[in-house]
Amino acid sequence: MAVLSMPEFNPTGNVLSMPELEEEKKKKKKVNILSMPELQGNSVTSGKSPEDFTKGEAMWYVAKKGLADTYRGGKQLLGIDEEEMAEEQRTINQLMDKHGGMVTGAYFGGMILDPVGWLIPATKARTAAKMAMYGAGMGAAAGATGYVDPEAQSLMGEGPMTRGEQAALGSVAGGTIAPAIGKALPWFAKKYAPVGDKVWEATTKNPEIGTGIAGGMIGYNMGEDTTFEEDINNAFKGALVGMGSGFGLRQADKMSGGKVGRFFIPEHGLDDEYIKMKGINRKDANVITKRFNDVVTKIQNEDDETRELIYKLLVKDEAVMKSNVDGRVLEMTEEARDVMGKYGKELVDLGVLKENTWLKNYDTYIHRIYKNPDFYKQKQIFKSVYGEDDIRFIGDEIKMRGRTETLHKHEWDVNKDYYLDDPKWEVISAKSSALPGNRKVADEIDEAVIGQLRRGELDPDEVIVRRDWTPEERAKMGEVTDASMALFRTGQLMANDVSAHRFFKTVADRYARDIPAGKVVDGKSIPNEIPEGFTYVPYNRTKYGELAGKFIPDNIHHDIIAMDKWRSGKFFNSELGRAYKGVNNWWKLTKTAYNLPVHMNNFGSNVVMYDVNGGSLRGLRQAVKDLTFPKARGPSDRLLMAQKYDVFGGNFIGNEVLQKNKALYRAYDTAADTGSETVDSILNKTPDLLRKTGKHTKRWTLDKFKELYTWEDNLFRMGLFNTLIAKGVDPVDAARQAREGFVDYAKSSPFLEMARNTALPFAAYAYGIVPRLGEAAAKTPWKFAKWGAIIGGLNAIGEDLSNAPDRIEKERKLFGASQSGRIFDLPFMPSNMIKLAPQVSPDGPERAKGKDNYYLNIGRMIPGQAFQYSSSGKRIPGMPDVMQPGGMLLSGLADPLRGINTFTGQDIPKGIDRLKEVGRQFIPNVPISGIPGVDTGLAPATYAGTKTSRGLQPGGFVSETKENQTALTAMLQNIGLRVQAVDPNKLGMSQFYRLNNKLSNLKKKQRKLDRDRSERVYDGRLKIFKKKQQELLKEFEELSGAMNRLGL
Repeated sequence: MAVLSMPEFNPTGNVLSMPELEEEKKKKKKVNILSMPELQGNSVTSGKSPEDFTKGEAMWYVAKKGLADTYRGGKQLLGIDEEEMAEEQRTINQLMDKHGGMVTGAYFGGMILDPVGWLIPATKARTAAKMAMYGAGMGAAAGATGYVDPEAQSLMGEGPMTRGEQAALGSVAGGTIAPAIGKALPWFAKKYAPVGDKVWEATTKNPEIGTGIAGGMIGYNMGEDTTFEEDINNAFKGALVGMGSGFGLRQADKMSGGKVGRFFIPEHGLDDEYIKMKGINRKDANVITKRFNDVVTKIQNEDDETRELIYKLLVKDEAVMKSNVDGRVLEMTEEARDVMGKYGKELVDLGVLKENTWLKNYDTYIHRIYKNPDFYKQKQIFKSVYGEDDIRFIGDEIKMRGRTETLHKHEWDVNKDYYLDDPKWEVISAKSSALPGNRKVADEIDEAVIGQLRRGELDPDEVIVRRDWTPEERAKMGEVTDASMALFRTGQLMANDVSAHRFFKTVADRYARDIPAGKVVDGKSIPNEIPEGFTYVPYNRTKYGELAGKFIPDNIHHDIIAMDKWRSGKFFNSELGRAYKGVNNWWKLTKTAYNLPVHMNNFGSNVVMYDVNGGSLRGLRQAVKDLTFPKARGPSDRLLMAQKYDVFGGNFIGNEVLQKNKALYRAYDTAADTGSETVDSILNKTPDLLRKTGKHTKRWTLDKFKELYTWEDNLFRMGLFNTLIAKGVDPVDAARQAREGFVDYAKSSPFLEMARNTALPFAAYAYGIVPRLGEAAAKTPWKFAKWGAIIGGLNAIGEDLSNAPDRIEKERKLFGASQSGRIFDLPFMPSNMIKLAPQVSPDGPERAKGKDNYYLNIGRMIPGQAFQYSSSGKRIPGMPDVMQPGGMLLSGLADPLRGINTFTGQDIPKGIDRLKEVGRQFIPNVPISGIPGVDTGLAPATYAGTKTSRGLQPGGFVSETKENQTALTAMLQNIGLRVQAVDPNKLGMSQFYRLNNKLSNLKKKQRKLDRDRSERVYDGRLKIFKKKQQELLKEFEELSGAMNRLGL
């Protein structure tokens, strides 16, 4: 179906005839500024005489040709378009002769900035001599591959200039220019740095600036059928709304004492000194964990019997203690006991544990792990020891383990002698309004408190007692007697608690204020006595150490205490809440780590962010060495340093140990909060053989996908860390910048925690990436220009070699929302759709030869893309896609069951198709379902599987409406290289039906308005009727204009 055969609708609903349509188009046709054909080899100046160029047009024309010098030279070497380029060169020469120095400078400036030259980093050398040497080589290469003017005369002899002579001249020029540029660039960067810092500081301190910019970008990207002028107008409106919102939020934050900011913004109001303290806390925890893991690793290498023997020695099993034990085993046992003793003693020194408790348990304590009946709960606790940004006290070290009982007043009065006299029982907590210091809770039970309880001097409201489990009880619960597992868990707990209390002490020394004497009862104080901007920390030394009973700044209190409830998952602590979170995490995994194309997008985005953050090639090369088979080769010193300073997150060291011990790995699986336990819980209920097969398959498929997803981020974090350390940056600061240079998902706020677990599952990405890009735009704007030039150059080459400017212009005009975006969502940046030259395009299906053009859609490989908006599906008008409501409950269940495809806007037929769509939402997007010849019945094909199925059809897949597919294009798309077949007729059909649907909706509105008028709804309200009528007429006119612009 040809595009021109589609009728065009005007606001009255009449169909224009073809002659009328063509005449209408001639009247209304406008130049699409954003298509910028002059950048794509389709110059608006082609055919013009040099005499007709203004100076500005001449500079622009010659600069573009200079930028493409290597490309033009390549075409000349291959004998492509020689006559056309010779004519271009004559035009260039005439323009330089006519307009003189500025045009000549623009031409040679473009040649210097030829993007190909950037691949040879001459200006990166450290000395001027090396810059000159590299520059000479770069200049020679550029001269040898650049375009040789066939009319230029030799400067060294008779006749025309040769390619060899041009290479020699390029070598001389490069050797001269490279040192000058190499010295000028750092000078410029140094001079600009204070400016960039001030711009970014103003943006962060004045939220209306940042929200104004964000609003402007949202406004610019929200129009799907708008002109460039309308987009700019929307950008101004969006900026005004954004600035107003930012100002309003700032005032609300001020009125609320910072509560608004803390609710929305991670680390709101925290100063650099405090954030650095948190970095030191991460380092402390990792150092302690590694100390334990050094011992664990030795024990892991022993056989099962020896590991069990060491465990029994650690808990002083009577039978084992009486037997003869090998000296080597005793040595490992003592080493384990020493490391536990060292950090247990530190908890005493920090005032967390009473010395008598320590002395009572220090030589027998090791954390116990049970498989039954609470294995699942143990697993959850194990995985939430301390998160990447979670500083809190776990509080299970050096204490008597076992059964606890809560005794209320009357029970205690009757049974207190039994519990106080029986040595098996221990009082661990008491509540009474009569305790010293008017405290209601006594978590620190000492001999004085026991004496008061025994004598009846304390009348407790509630007492909690505890006794150890008996050997029979432990056996029944499935006690794990593997010393490596138990010691690893003990190390995690102790590392968390020791580092947390060190941190609390440091914060107390720097920020805390004491309580006004006699004014506070359990945190309640006379308001006038509370220091302004400070909040009281409950008196609980066991939990808060040196902070207990003191005032600390509101922002720090929020970070340590209030955010603990969010980070630790206390709001999902019920069985239903944990089940929901597990399924929701699984759903998110199917959209990320278990979705193969996302890996390519993630890697590509990291490449750009690495450059934007100033990462060096040297640092990245070192990172590849550091992170490639570190277990087989042994960790490098730099990798150990990165682990120590927590470049990768809190669980990195622990996971290395987990994976080495297969028994431990099988018992506890991998990284925290991933949702993989959803699969485990299913597998644990299957027959033994199937369970083993399933777990083995999972380990080498889904688990490997997660490991790869993590490795993709860790590689670039490691590279940036290497770069910063080489520059002399403090390791704590370097680790923080390496984490935050990409998306640091550990940084959170109450809003983000709610959003990521409900209707905005991927909001954290926008929250993390937009500030980083904003900071880079303020401090190093040339980075964005560089990427614009590179991608714009690739686009120009593809379009030039395709030699079909009219068709390409038509295709770009008809692109849908997912294809019409621009890199970084910025105006004037190149399109996300890179035109592939015919020479590198796939061969399409045999039945569709010549119908398709091929493009590479890189939109998802460019970081940001947080402001794009598509009207497809049931969306909130104007809201960027990333902030549209979705998530597991809405996008995964509700929408498919209601027959709504949120992402395409298409209706899903009733019946089995809706169930299939639900299935697609919850299975990994791997290309293995929907294979031709296999009746899948109710089993839903994955999106990748559908592409595979189409691509494997004999002769390829050909459709009148859908994208044509071959085995090659299916494979490329399924690994994340979105090579798309584009047919302008299909694009036209798609846009026609979309706009026609809009037209139908407008006609419905019109009929309802007329019906309401006839039913006298607007009697006495004529102004309201006319206003609605005018609004409807405006929508009709805008729709008609959109159809005209698209040639429909």
